[in-house]
This record gives sequence, structure tokens and C-alpha cells, in this order.
Amino acid sequence: MSRLEVYDLEHNYVTTLANAYNVGYSKEENQLWDASFQLPYDDPQLKYCRPLRFIKIYDNEDEYIGEFRIWPSEKKKSMSDRQVKIELLDCLHTLTDSVLFGYYQLNNYKTDYVFNWLLNKQKNKRWIPGRVDFQRGFSYAWENENGLVDALFSIPKPFDEDWIMERDTTVYPWKISLVKPQTEVTARIIEGYNLKEFTVKESPQKLVNRVYALGDGEGVNQLTFKTINNGKAYVEDTFSQEEYGLIEYIWTDRRFKDKASQKASTEGMLRNWKKLQYTWEITALDLMKLANRPSNLAINQGREIKANELRLGKVIELITEDNEPIQFRILKESKSDIDDGKANIQLTLGNVIGNTGTTIADVERQQEINTNYANGATNIVPYIFDREADFSNPVEFKFFVDDDVRNVNTCELTVDTSHFRATSKGNTSSPQTVSSSTSSAGGASVQSATSSAGGASVQSATSSAGGSSTQTSSANGSHRHRMFSPGDLIGPLPETRYVAYGGGFVATGSPNDIYTAEAADNHTHTVNIPAHTHNVSINIPAHTHSVSINIPAHTHQVSITIPGHTHEIIYGIFEYANLPSKLKIEVDGNIVPIDSTSFERFDVVPYLSKDEDGKATRGRHTIKITPSDLARIEVQLILRVFIQSQLGGEF
Repeated sequence: MSRLEVYDLEHNYVTTLANAYNVGYSKEENQLWDASFQLPYDDPQLKYCRPLRFIKIYDNEDEYIGEFRIWPSEKKKSMSDRQVKIELLDCLHTLTDSVLFGYYQLNNYKTDYVFNWLLNKQKNKRWIPGRVDFQRGFSYAWENENGLVDALFSIPKPFDEDWIMERDTTVYPWKISLVKPQTEVTARIIEGYNLKEFTVKESPQKLVNRVYALGDGEGVNQLTFKTINNGKAYVEDTFSQEEYGLIEYIWTDRRFKDKASQKASTEGMLRNWKKLQYTWEITALDLMKLANRPSNLAINQGREIKANELRLGKVIELITEDNEPIQFRILKESKSDIDDGKANIQLTLGNVIGNTGTTIADVERQQEINTNYANGATNIVPYIFDREADFSNPVEFKFFVDDDVRNVNTCELTVDTSHFRATSKGNTSSPQTVSSSTSSAGGASVQSATSSAGGASVQSATSSAGGSSTQTSSANGSHRHRMFSPGDLIGPLPETRYVAYGGGFVATGSPNDIYTAEAADNHTHTVNIPAHTHNVSINIPAHTHSVSINIPAHTHQVSITIPGHTHEIIYGIFEYANLPSKLKIEVDGNIVPIDSTSFERFDVVPYLSKDEDGKATRGRHTIKITPSDLARIEVQLILRVFIQSQLGGEF
């Protein structure tokens, strides 16, 4: 007889149900389990079976089946039947009690860290982390998750290998582990021995050998992995294509925000979809529950294994009359009534490798996630301004790419160059003295050019002068005057002659000078100047001038005192006459090869600074425009970005 134990919300033992019947369960790999049982309509223990309490189920051999949570109950009363059916959910369902409100993102953390981080978000910590067999470094993001269970199961979704979310509810708090599935055969199902019946469905319905993948976002912004897959947004299997032809499929899962994770998960899906799908639904005998059957069989050349342990996750070997032995893993285990005595067990079998992960999808939950998830939208961000500039004072401005921008689609720059503009007005000035610094100047010699001047004759006017009589002063003392030398007058005299002179005789013919006869005493002379005129004539001949100036080395010291004053305002806009011949444009330090001084909608995305993934860095960017001359620079920068609103509040 099976045993059902009831625990309250604090997980304290309450009671064991004595009259439970039709106890059944279904356990599926990497899914929430379920179970059910019935009680008589008037069972006194029914009062203990309140919603959200917990039930531990043991079968009639005391094998522990698992722990479940009481969910809905259905009371049925009729002439022939009076019963209450109680539905149970996996106690893992308690992870839905806590939500992830808002947006959370973890980048490149190891698997065990992410696993522990999520479990720590429980408000009531019923689950603790157990073993984690993986140490991967993927990025994860969750937004407004209604419960932690789906977020927890999303951790291994990007893995390119199989995994199992394993529970241990024999302890409390319960323990959950992320482990690698076993691959070694431990049991066997043989037709005619413990295989009662089977149904095999072969279907090409899910056959796909080329898978395109789309992640979060919309339109051209929707995530693909083509930048890390040689430009291809798909993965494919050419061997499958040779056998079945090309069969394509577009797989969209907006929960993916990281292209490496998306690619790894797509490859895992292709591995499952590239071949025909077989579904084995079998009914077997659970020989472990029959006392008249051996519990162990020797297979594989004498090696002893637990051949009859047909339990979830075990790898079995299936032997039928029509097929060679095939290895499968048990993906689902269920019993409709563990007390019926027939020991029947229903199993779903799948490939040993490649049955878990994203191939098992909760469609309803996926739709809910896609509804709640904010996909974002394309936005246009304009920057428009104008500024005066010259070669020494370039236009320089900064713009931001915010952290919640998913993609930068375009960054278009438009520039118009026009004449430099200036305005002028008077300002009050305080008295001040402006002194130049002393400067040294070298000397210089400057030679003027020689110039020619014509001659001239200048005639003065004739003037009249009156005559006058002047008497000399008296001269004292005796003296005589030599009058002349005879030889000077007539040449040498041959003989002496005496000539009468002044009452006496003077000898002649001698070479002696001639003197007055006697010395004169004191006397005066009278000089008479008659009236007369002057006539002056000056003649200046033609001539030239040559000037040479020598400036020695010297210094200047200038001091200017400007008294306080004001200027009257002159209204108007003044334009510089010239235009620059070229512009130097730099984007984040990268020179943009543009020759024109005016252009439109030039995409400067290639010149933005990039991160290691080749995407425009988030944060500040700088554009610098340097004209070759004075200029007025008019700039328009238009950003097209795909953005998700995860910052700020509601204002």
C-alpha cells in the first residue's frame, strides 16, 4: 500500500493519509512533475489537504517517488460516486512564488555563480544549490519574470551538451543540482520478458537540416550570430541534406541576448532535428515490484547491472524481435495507479544524447515571456548646432550612446560651411597701462636712389647804395713807403740815371727799390666811396643727389596708458570675406576621408570607437571639425539606434 505524508507550509509534518487511493504520478526529464490521488468525500483527513501544502509519496514497497505541492482539488458527489480528487504539482513549483521584477543581466559569469544567484532571489528559501557539473561563461538577462523556475531552467539552454536538472527532496531545504546525464547502460527492456507493448512513431515532421536563429529585438536589430559564423545566420548539416534534401527552419527565441549562447543552442537543436524523429512509447513490467522476478540480470559479457531498474534518466538497452538492440534514455516515467498490483510502468524513450535542453519547450510559457518582454524600438536621436571656428579653435562636440542601446544602426553627419560671422559692441573698460615688452632691433643701412636735378641761373635784383667819405685815424711815428722796384716796372736798367722827383733827384738805372724821399710824420687819409649799384648773377649747373642713412642696433620700450572709457554699441552681423579651402574631420580620433567643405548624410559608423565585438562602444564619442581658415560650421548628426528602456523611472 502506498504512503502519503502531509506537511504544512513551514514543512512541518502534519499527518499520513490512511485512505488515499488511485495514487498516480508522471515524472519527465527537465519538466515540472505532477501527481494525483483521491480521498473519500467524507474522509476526516481531508481537512489537512489544504492548497499549497506538501505531500510526500512512497509506493507500496516504500520506494520514494517524490514530493509534490497540493494544487487544485475537485470534489465529486453522485449516486454512485462520492470522492475528492486532489491534483499535485512538483514542489519545484514553489520557485514561482518569487519573481524577478525589473531587468537583470549577468555577463560571462560561471554557471555555478548564476545558479546560486538565482536561487538567492527566493523570498522564502526552500531550495539550496547542489552539484553543478558545468562551468560555462554565458551572458544572461531576465526581465519581469513571473517566478524563478523558468529563469533557472534557462541557465543551461545555451549549452551544446545535454544536462539534467536533478532534485533531492529527501532533505529540507530541498536541494537542486545541474548535472550531466549518465550514458552507461544500466537496465534492459526485452520483448517477451519485461516489454508488454510498444508504439513507435516515425515522422519527418520535425526533420530540419538548416536552422536560422533569431533572438531578441525586431527587424534589422533582431539578434543573429552571423558575425561569429562567417556571415551566416544559420547552422546546417550537409549529410542530412544529401539524404533528405534541404529542409530549412527559422527558430525565434527572444530570450537570447548573446550571440554565442544563441549559436550554441541552435547547434544543439540541429543535432536533434537533422534526423528522422522516432517516438517510443512503451508499457513495461516493473519487475522490481514483483517478488517472483529476479532483480538483476547479467548482460554485456557477464557484467552485472540492475537490469530491471526502469527509472527516469536511466540508460536502457531495448531489444525487440524486429530490431537490433538500441540504446535509449528514459525521458518520462509514469504510473496511473501504484497500488493496482499489475506493476505496469509507462515509459517514453529517447536518444542517449541530444534529448534535453531547448528541444523541450514550454510553448505557453514561451508566449508569456514574449508578451512581457520589452523588445524595444528603433529611435532617431538628432544633434543640431552651429559654431564659429578657425584652424586653432576647431568645432568639437560630444555625444553619447547609452548603455541600454542594443544597436547603432546609422550615424549620419551633415556639415555646411559658410562665412565666419562676428558681432561687435562697446564694453566699459577700467583704466589700464599697457606696456610692451622691450624688443631688440638690429641696425640697418639704407641707401636712397640717386636723383637728377636740372641746373638754374638766378639773377638778383640790382640795388642802389649811396656814397660816403671816411677819414682814417691818425697814425703815429715816422716811416717811409717802398713804392716799387724799378725792375718790376721796366726791367733791369743799364746805367744810373737821376730823375727829378718831388723837388729832388733820384738815381736810376740801379737795381735798388724806390722809396719815398722822406719819412712821413703823423697824418691821416681820407677815403671817398662814391654812390654805386650791385648786380649779382648766380649760375647752378645740373647735378645729382645721393643719400645714405645708417640706423644702428637699438631697442624700443613702449608704454601706453588707456584711461577708463566706454564704446557705443554698433549693431550688426559682420562676415569674414574668405571661406576655408578644406576641413579636417575626426571621429573618436579617426580621420574621415572627406574633401568637401559641405556634405550631407555621411555615415561615420565605421569611424566610431568599437568594442571587442566590433560594436560601437557605449558612452561618450567625440567629433572634431577643423577648418583651414575662419568659418561658420553648421552640423547635423542623426543617430538611428535600437533601444530598450531599462533605465530611469515613470515620470
